[in-house]
Amino acid sequence: MRLAFAGPLCLVLAGLLASSASAAPWTLEQMVGADDQWRPVYLARPVDERFRNPVADDLEAEIQQRARWIIARQSELKVPAGNTYFENEKRTYGYLMAQTLGPRGLLAAADLQLEDAQAEQWHRETEGIDFYAAFTLKHQIRKYFYFGDLLRPEYRRRMFEGARRWTSQDPLRRPHYAFQQSGGGWGPDQKNSWVDVRSTENLFLMRVTSVYLMAEETGNRATAARYKRQILDYTRALYRVGMGEWDSENYHGHSLAPLANLYDFARDEQVKPAALLPARTTSTVSSCWSTIGNMARGPSRWFPDPIRRSAGRRSTRAAR
Repeated sequence: MRLAFAGPLCLVLAGLLASSASAAPWTLEQMVGADDQWRPVYLARPVDERFRNPVADDLEAEIQQRARWIIARQSELKVPAGNTYFENEKRTYGYLMAQTLGPRGLLAAADLQLEDAQAEQWHRETEGIDFYAAFTLKHQIRKYFYFGDLLRPEYRRRMFEGARRWTSQDPLRRPHYAFQQSGGGWGPDQKNSWVDVRSTENLFLMRVTSVYLMAEETGNRATAARYKRQILDYTRALYRVGMGEWDSENYHGHSLAPLANLYDFARDEQVKPAALLPARTTSTVSSCWSTIGNMARGPSRWFPDPIRRSAGRRSTRAAR
């Protein structure tokens, strides 16, 4: 899938270029090719022609150039791969997937399979795989569907079996063995759920797309049907009332990533276009309202840069 808008996350660029998983092995050599100048080219998995998102050749060349730059820069980072407490994979998994497409290759893919810090504490019922935190979920989906053939067979089996148990019934508000008492934290120990309960727009999209895809993959039809309805309802509502987190430069990337997952990996012929339409809308709006990577209009959810915030306080004091 190709989108014109490049958010602050890598979104793992394979995510913007991939499509539905097929039975044939998908190797690193197939993920990364080369152009006539021997520069890396990041390749998509085959997709049915009727679901292709057409992109002009000049835009494709520009996207590939951006991909090379981003993956090269992120491959220079020293990533704390074992930092998997709660939702810390929010950053580390994205970096590691980018590095898998870069010089580190299979070494980075191995880091994606390190045991989760809370495998026993929170994830015992899902084979030690973290299917709880929404920010982790969007990466788990791409790790399984796009990079799955690079994973150790036993680890991939654990992901499948964990997902099968996770979606055997609706995981939202399903009583969790780790629950202690209600509180202000967001883990299952305080929210008593098998999946993240937070529901701002980006978190909602990360949850519903991930649950749907894993329910579809593991044959849990009742859960898949329930979440398919939510996805279709969301797409209809988007074209009536717009996005709840309008113009949020902080959260657009976290909304686009799960939509890319859904477009790339859904098999259902209604769900796949239901992912493509909001992704197109969001990327188009972002492109129109973006200046040098920042939104030109006031966002609904914004965390100011601390340097700019500090400078603003100084200028305010000077004006006084």
